[in-house]
This record gives sequence, C-alpha cells and structure tokens, in this order.
Amino acid sequence: MRRAALRLALCAMLAAANLAPVAALAVLPDEMLADPALEARARALSRDLRCVVCRNQSIDDSNAALARDMRVILRERLVARQRRSGGGLSCRPLRQLWSFSTRRSGR
Repeated sequence: MRRAALRLALCAMLAAANLAPVAALAVLPDEMLADPALEARARALSRDLRCVVCRNQSIDDSNAALARDMRVILRERLVARQRRSGGGLSCRPLRQLWSFSTRRSGR
C-alpha cells in the first residue's frame, strides 16, 4: 500500500515536470538586445507572432530555425527603426517580418 502511494506520487511529480511550461527557453542570449525597453518590446511582439513551422507556438517559444530567424530579424528591424525615428516604435517591423516570413515559407 505504501509502495503504491509512493509510486503514484513519483508519477505525479514526473507528469507535472513534463507538463510545466518552460518560460521562453527558445530565445537565446545572443539574440537578446542590450536595451531592456527594446528587448521587452521585441519579446511582446514575438509572443504574438506564431511560428509558421510549429503553428501552435509563438516565435518566442519555438525552437524552429525559421522562428529563430524571425526573432533575429524582428530585433534587427526594431533597432533600425529606433535609430531612424529617434526612439519611436511603430507597427512597421511587424509588417516587414510578416512579409519576410511569408516569402520564406512560401505561404
């Protein structure tokens, strides 16, 4: 009886560990921006964009190569836009990223 309860508890712990969400491990340190405000903006945008490979994951969560490319491009466009506009941000990086991703994936 005690052994069965111990097995059940162990199985429950393993199941919980496997089902626990992993917080954005797909974003690698070399992708992150030095400016915390700009990085927060990039993370917010990348959480809303869906990976065209995984479809059910955001590009922020996806480990697919295309998602990584999209994250890098999003950050590059945000930095370029910030330099051109003197700090202001717009929706333009999203349109450019959408255009890039549809061209690359063929969808």
